[in-house]
Parts: sequence; structure tokens; C-alpha cells
Amino acid sequence: MQNESNSAIIIDMKKLFKLITFTVPLTPLFLTSCATTKQSDNSKKINKVLCTGELITIKETKDYLVTDIEYYKYPENYSLVNAHITSVVTGQYTEFKSYAKEEWTHATLLNDTTLPPYQYNVKTTDYEDNSIISVLVNSYIYDGGPHGNYNLVSFNYDKKNKKLFTLEDLCKYSINDLSDLCRANLVKQIIDYKKMKIPEINELTEYIYKGTEPNKGNFEVYTVDSKNIYFYFEPYSVAPYSFGTLIVKLSR
Repeated sequence: MQNESNSAIIIDMKKLFKLITFTVPLTPLFLTSCATTKQSDNSKKINKVLCTGELITIKETKDYLVTDIEYYKYPENYSLVNAHITSVVTGQYTEFKSYAKEEWTHATLLNDTTLPPYQYNVKTTDYEDNSIISVLVNSYIYDGGPHGNYNLVSFNYDKKNKKLFTLEDLCKYSINDLSDLCRANLVKQIIDYKKMKIPEINELTEYIYKGTEPNKGNFEVYTVDSKNIYFYFEPYSVAPYSFGTLIVKLSR
């Protein structure tokens, strides 16, 4: 049975090699940000004429919790955007803060001094032009264990029609084509045929295939700029945790 499975992967790989040639190469993601203060590595400043977002920060350090939240609040006429941002960014913060305090208090009563402070880190990367506001919310929450958990949420707002865009509105590819293109791009990114052994190559290929099956749920985190659409894959979705968040860039 194992040999049959490996053969299937090798046959599919022939298709991938053809696709890799036509896939837009991955380049570092640069989404413009509305902030005019210190920026993260994957953002840069936007023309002030188009920038309508105000940077909001919540930073707090306590024995039991380190909080670092940054997001953009848009003018009142973009209330739908603000509602989505608030729901995702701060919606669970109050509850998590109480939980962290309870856990820390309990550990203190047990004289457990090894418990590190929990973490609640959320930042948005925003792109804005005359027709769209595109937002990626990147969350990292640590509540014990060897490492924390990452979560990505995105939404894309149609400024003219005052509604959220769907994937079909912004992406010219069918779901099957999108699956094939993302697979080819991810294989090119993370599989090193010169250094990796066959079992590792097969394992990663299977991982990628499962996470890029042609259903919308695998491609629900995406942002856009004027020319490209970016798909984000969280740790464990298409590769082990150590590979981090993977990004596929395709032309619109």
C-alpha cells in the first residue's frame, strides 16, 4: 500500500513541475500600511491622501500577560470595516485576559514560578486605494505549552458598494486552477530536492496536497493590492509548524 501511495505522489509531481514554470514567483509581501509611525517588516507607508485609517495601539505588560495590539480604525462611513476589525482583534481579549490572570493566580498559590506570562499579540496589515480596503489580521496567542498559536483572518472591503468582496470578485482563477497554482508554488518554496530525502519529500508533498485541496475553505485567507492577490497558509495547514506562515502571490 505504501508503494502505491508514493507512486501517486510522483505522478502528480509531473503536473506540478509544469505548473511551476507558469506560476508567478513568490516575492516578499509588501502590503501598504496606513501607519506613519514604526512599521512591521512586511509593510510600507501609503500615500497620505489615500490613508484613512488611524493607528490604535494597546500595549500592556503584567506578570501574567503581555499584550501587544495594533490595528487601524477607519472613519465612520466605513463602519462595516471597523466592526470586523473590532470583532477579530479585541473580541476575545477581555475574556483571555481574565483567563490568564486566573491561571497565574492559581500557579502562584501552588508556588509554581516556572509559568511564563501569557501573550496576546494582534497586528493588522492594511492595503488601501481608491476602491478597496484589504486587511489581514495576524494573531499570536500563547497560553502555555512549547509554543503559541497563530491565527490569520482577512477581509476585503468594496469602498464603492460598501460591502465585502468575495473571492470570486477578486480572483480570476477557478477553484481547481487556484489549487494547482498554490500547490506548485508551495512545492517550489519548501521542498529542496537536492537536500531532502524521498520520505521527507513525500511527506511534505502530501501535506501540501491536503492543505490545497480544491475547496474554498483552504483559500479563505487572502488580501489584494492593485495587481496581485496573496493567499496565506497558517502553520500546520500545508506544512509543519516550523515552516511558519506561507504566502502565495498570484497576479489578479
